[in-house]
Amino acid sequence: QQRLAILRNLMLDAPRDVDYILTPETAVDADLWENTLERNPLILDLQKFMGENFPSSELILGAETYYQYGADEEPDFTARHHAQMDFWWDYNNTALGIDSSSRIEIYHKARPLIGVEKLPYARFFRGLERFSVDMGGLVGQIGLTPRDTVFASPDGLKVGVAICWDEVYGEYISKYVENGARTLFIITNEGWWGDTRGYKQLFAFSRLRAVETRTAIGRSANTGISGFINGRGDVIASLGWDRRGTLTEDMALNTKQTVYVRRGDWIGRLSCLVAGLCLLYFLAYRIRKRDHMVE
Repeated sequence: QQRLAILRNLMLDAPRDVDYILTPETAVDADLWENTLERNPLILDLQKFMGENFPSSELILGAETYYQYGADEEPDFTARHHAQMDFWWDYNNTALGIDSSSRIEIYHKARPLIGVEKLPYARFFRGLERFSVDMGGLVGQIGLTPRDTVFASPDGLKVGVAICWDEVYGEYISKYVENGARTLFIITNEGWWGDTRGYKQLFAFSRLRAVETRTAIGRSANTGISGFINGRGDVIASLGWDRRGTLTEDMALNTKQTVYVRRGDWIGRLSCLVAGLCLLYFLAYRIRKRDHMVE
């Protein structure tokens, strides 16, 4: 309840005609079942709040949600079984798009952090989630949605929303722009890094994603660095580590697709190829030199 009160007060700092309000990853901690979101008291309350204060805006809310598989649905390998009630369910790190209407947009984090949110090769080692490390507020294998979902506002503006570790994967982020996103949002919870280089490195990743796609980025971080980055990677405004507050900026809308967006990370692949050829040349050189010394 304290967190919700703080969140509401911060939201009220925004101009009433703002297009989007961005909150950090896992901004709310509530029992949000995706099957019944339209009836959830918290969601209904937030929809009412948006209608009274920001009727033309959309709230991007970081949350932890659950999904119950229907009787005719095949559970994914990430699903967990409820023994007492005999149903399968997923635990998701989620971004929700909420406005004053009954419309709710959903995106699940697609690139979980290994060891915290993801068990490597979980398809083959189910049941070992209990050995995952509790560092980020989520434990074990979370649900996966390997898709680059683009949110669309009522007036048709498309935006890409990524969660935390998603931003590390440049080619994945570029798919948002390829699918029509004209600006990008990143929500993240970096409290577990503490005052280290970790949160600074992730912010640098955000700047790199902006350069690759030439797309402006709005970033909302819990404890980390919140800010706005233009398509050149320049930081327009930022709110530093362990600071509570709000930022409001105009974000330029992207109208073009870069070569990186159209062709993918060919620079990275080419670099790997060159590195492999150099390694082979070095090995061949060492073998040939050894043979010469034997003679």
